[in-house]
Amino acid sequence: MFLASKSEPVNAHSAGAMTLMSKTWAGKYDIVPVSFDNGKKCQVINCETNDGKRFSIVNVHLDYNVKGKQFAQLEELVFRQFAGPYIVLGDMNATRHEMEKLFKKHTTIKFVNAIQGDPNTYFSEDGRGTRQCDHIWIEEGGMFETIWIGSHTD
Repeated sequence: MFLASKSEPVNAHSAGAMTLMSKTWAGKYDIVPVSFDNGKKCQVINCETNDGKRFSIVNVHLDYNVKGKQFAQLEELVFRQFAGPYIVLGDMNATRHEMEKLFKKHTTIKFVNAIQGDPNTYFSEDGRGTRQCDHIWIEEGGMFETIWIGSHTD
């Protein structure tokens, strides 16, 4: 499964030291690192479709014990600074329910479940899955659609 803009292809905009080459779309995407107070970073990729629609892809890795504070910083440093709609993904170190509470202010951002079978992505020391902590959230509004590549049961 991948997320695609309904008005492809997408071109890159923004300034940053790192770039990402996408196999889905032609072009390079500048990655803008955004630092939290504890030194952790999230990355933002600003994109624009050929018909001028802008959106941002936000990759995060939140710490389990300070995710509320980091989410407040995400609000201040990302959601207020970069163009939406947003695709927010990464290791949230949180359950879906916890993330829904954090996203309650952003009523158009919805969870995308791309998992077939056991959703546990966090493993305890005995190797058993305990909970899902990696998530994909997309902002609704008609710009994005989910597309399954191959069998969903793979």
